[in-house]
Amino acid sequence: MGKLAFCTVITQNYVPQAMTLYKSLIKHNNVAPFYALIIDGERSNPFYAQMPFTCLFLDEFNINNIEHMVIYYNAFEMCNAVRPSLIKHLMTQYHEQKVIYLDADIFVTGSFEKVEQLLDECLFSFTPHITEPLPLDEGQPDDLQFLQVGLYNSGFWMFRHHERSLSMLDWLISRFEIYCFDNLERRMFCDQKLLPMLIQLNLADFKSLNDPEFNIAHWNLFQRDVSYYQNRYWVNDIPVVFFHLSGFDPKVPNQLTHHLHRMTDEKLELMQPLFQQYIQLLNEHAYYKNDAPYKYAYDQRTELELTSFLRRYYFDHHSFDGVEKIERLNKIKSIIKGILKR
Repeated sequence: MGKLAFCTVITQNYVPQAMTLYKSLIKHNNVAPFYALIIDGERSNPFYAQMPFTCLFLDEFNINNIEHMVIYYNAFEMCNAVRPSLIKHLMTQYHEQKVIYLDADIFVTGSFEKVEQLLDECLFSFTPHITEPLPLDEGQPDDLQFLQVGLYNSGFWMFRHHERSLSMLDWLISRFEIYCFDNLERRMFCDQKLLPMLIQLNLADFKSLNDPEFNIAHWNLFQRDVSYYQNRYWVNDIPVVFFHLSGFDPKVPNQLTHHLHRMTDEKLELMQPLFQQYIQLLNEHAYYKNDAPYKYAYDQRTELELTSFLRRYYFDHHSFDGVEKIERLNKIKSIIKGILKR
């Protein structure tokens, strides 16, 4: 029932990663519709006409409060906050029936045929970070750290077009307008913390995708029996569908991620062919790299540089009125604190 459409959300300096995702995707999944929402891109820029996929821009989305969201959310938070809006847009405006969202740091190595079948049986699905208990060995990440960031990974969304799906997406859109901060102290980790609540409210329409060949990353690789032979990766003798290279730095190929992980030297050695393939594709697409600063790093009206403090202040007040006085007081407090430490 309906073919798959794929999408991602990026800032303009992340186009090489989106190209690498796209190339790896079509290599293993024939020709599939692919869309990239570039949150700080300009439609008038002829650069985007060169892309082999459809580029979308915020000006074609009717997102409530978007003019404020780009001020109080940073680039990472914004990319998370607009995901449900993108999926809904593809369903209602582009008439896509089964929409798969993938983070741009994903590298596809197999077919999504199983996902297409899964979405005949449910309306939406996510993959959990882990599918086996963690050992109580004082290693990190531990159970509490997974609970802090969320049980399900938000780098891989699967939705089928349906009235109830649109209602779910609307629910997420309304929450992400205010609950999408990367702030664990406020019990938020962008979109991930709300996914279990969405699932609980719509249990009859949900199926968890626990198959080990999907969404292999630093948070679960240590639990999975991954092997490499015949020039491809396998898990439990099943072809791996994709790896999620969250936190991977191509300049440091001997390190899987800068995040907490339980990786062994043997697993890192196993991943080297994948890293080399990924780096090669990134280099091939370096031409597409745009080093322009993030469009919303500065407020478009006042030209203020939007620090974390200013973004949070604007969220609380929807204005920068009075912020200079508070910043001066904070600076004085910092100076006094430094003097007292001497």
